[in-house]
Amino acid sequence: PCRCPRTSARYGLENLPSKRHARTETQRIKWWNLKDRKEAAIRGKSKYKLWWRTRQPEDRGAYLAAKREAKKAVSKAKSDRHKAVYDMLDTREGERAVYRLVRARHLSTLDMEHTKIVKAADETVLRRSGQILERWREYYNHLCDEEFCHPPIPTVPSVEGPVLPITAVEVSAALAKMKSNKATGPDDIPADVWKLLGDRGPMWLATLFNKIVAEGRTPDV
Repeated sequence: PCRCPRTSARYGLENLPSKRHARTETQRIKWWNLKDRKEAAIRGKSKYKLWWRTRQPEDRGAYLAAKREAKKAVSKAKSDRHKAVYDMLDTREGERAVYRLVRARHLSTLDMEHTKIVKAADETVLRRSGQILERWREYYNHLCDEEFCHPPIPTVPSVEGPVLPITAVEVSAALAKMKSNKATGPDDIPADVWKLLGDRGPMWLATLFNKIVAEGRTPDV
């Protein structure tokens, strides 16, 4: 909602961050910590418990009266606080507080909430935001574009001669590594089926794999 400048200043000063911790602590008044508010709340709570036990009309009236007193205590505390803020706005200290409010609002719009310091490449400390951003840009450019020396990849002698056929022993070793009770693949046949077939399963699969390697294609289903 739109507020006049004086009301906006009062609202901002009541929620103005403290000077030491600009983003973590506030000077907001806590109405529930006021002495009058506490006493009224205690009285209202005791009246409510009494009415809950007795369910008498007079006890309910006493509870509602105590509840109204608690609301009046909060309203009076807010009114006194607002009056103190309005009076402060007319002083020199109030003018300084308005500038603090403007600075706090400006800091809340920045991407970085806290002041950071980083070290440059020559170990000097950078404190200005522009220098810090430039240092981060240089760091990531160097990090992502630098080529690291990798050890040479070892090579193995190539296999000469014809490719040996797949044996049932190799298929059995592969089936032993497959876990049971797992989801099936495109063939919808779990590994448990091949394990239950005993020696016939690996032999049949080895024959199928050798046929696929020889023909270069899978058989039509």
